[in-house]
Amino acid sequence: MKKEWKDFLRGLDYDIKFLHKDELYKKYPEKSITPLPVVFIQTDKNIELLIDTESINKAKSINSLKTLVLNKISAL
Repeated sequence: MKKEWKDFLRGLDYDIKFLHKDELYKKYPEKSITPLPVVFIQTDKNIELLIDTESINKAKSINSLKTLVLNKISAL
């Protein structure tokens, strides 16, 4: 993971967890049809899609990905 991205994630006021595909599907089998990569947000006992694969793939730089994350979080 690039230092700039790691520092950005540490600065967010959220508990960040990365799950490998097999871990995600084991813990949340209903998400097994979800194309990856994605960003989910935890709500009560479920997870909801925050940023989809297409949006992530359109981000061509770390700065654009940071902006995407910040915009989605601020819209919550």
